[in-house]
Amino acid sequence: MPPHKRERRLIDRSTGNGRLVFPDGTAVPVSYLVEVYREFLDEYPSNSEITGRVWSESDPFLANRYLAKDCVLHMERGRRFSMFIIDAEGTLGHSAGIVEGFPDLKR
Repeated sequence: MPPHKRERRLIDRSTGNGRLVFPDGTAVPVSYLVEVYREFLDEYPSNSEITGRVWSESDPFLANRYLAKDCVLHMERGRRFSMFIIDAEGTLGHSAGIVEGFPDLKR
């Protein structure tokens, strides 16, 4: 039996301006880059992953200030998803919860 072919494909990329909304209602304006990848096994879709980063031109310490705090990234076109910042570069970690506006994303 031949080995299975695994492939990771970029299926969506979004950049723009949005806001981080925290459980206490605080909303913080940010710029973002969000990419959605999907793994394929022998051409059949498998797991999906959201990656990216957030930053602020006016607040260079935004990532440090909100490091590891759960929030929802509200993006342009009504997209939003639950996330947290995992490092000083503003890298996103996707947490369980809201995922809206990503029609190709399977959870």
